[in-house]
Amino acid sequence: MGNKLAILMAVYNGEDFLKEQIDSILKQSYREFDLLIRDDGSQDGSCQIIADYCLLDSRITWIKQESPVHSAIHNFSILFDYAKEQYDYIMFSDQDDIWHEDKIRKELRAASAYSDTAVLVYSNFELWKYKRNLCRPMYTKNIEVSFEQCTVQNAMYGCTMLLNKKMIEMVDTIPAGLDNHDHWIALVAALNRVKILYLPECLLLHRLHEKNVTGRADVRTAAGRLCAVLKGPLSGRSESRFIMWKKMYKELSSRFNDYNKLDKLKKLYHAKGLYDALKMVHIGFKGLSARGTFYFMLFIIFR
Repeated sequence: MGNKLAILMAVYNGEDFLKEQIDSILKQSYREFDLLIRDDGSQDGSCQIIADYCLLDSRITWIKQESPVHSAIHNFSILFDYAKEQYDYIMFSDQDDIWHEDKIRKELRAASAYSDTAVLVYSNFELWKYKRNLCRPMYTKNIEVSFEQCTVQNAMYGCTMLLNKKMIEMVDTIPAGLDNHDHWIALVAALNRVKILYLPECLLLHRLHEKNVTGRADVRTAAGRLCAVLKGPLSGRSESRFIMWKKMYKELSSRFNDYNKLDKLKKLYHAKGLYDALKMVHIGFKGLSARGTFYFMLFIIFR
């Protein structure tokens, strides 16, 4: 080690696509980075793949820190705690994507223009339906980022993020009891009004397949939209979302003092029924689209 940029890769049963992703990182046009990999108890050949690559390239380090807790966010939390004191920049990597060769260089160039403030860079990417070999950009227009919108539907995917040193210090640690590491980082950035830079160019292929750790329904189809509703607000398990919002409030309010926005979040996890749903939208809580806002309202209405 000795480079100023760390790429954190959390692995779990990723043998099918892991080599392709590591290769895409090693082929980056910007080469001064360290790739830190932690496996979360894989039962396939992932560990052997990691061991082989560690022998091939000195920039790769296998973080063998044991833990009784197993989840993607806990895996990234351990990696982040390991890297935060040593590096000026941190990026995150899924185990099954493919990075475009200039991804690091372009994100680093964007961040380096604002060295005196906390910066979070994120980019567009291509959704790759692996079985059908279909690709499309995730976003077709610029995204307006606010704390309220990030709470409802996070637009900033971890696999696209780059954090500079001041942003790393602001995040400090990733609470393992939340849902996703990228959601937490997005909330911290939006709450504290840091410099959030969106790069509209697609800088990676985000592979969708049956083994994704985080599954996503294709809401562009009728079947996908129905599935999203049945698995979400009408599933009978929607209370978990309110529990998560409450956890977010407790974590954020223990570290930051934007009482206006945090008071809104407190009202959100108490919301119930049509009146409260309309009220939450009125004070700024909404999805990335009208459909996302509608799904959000359903969670409150059918609570």
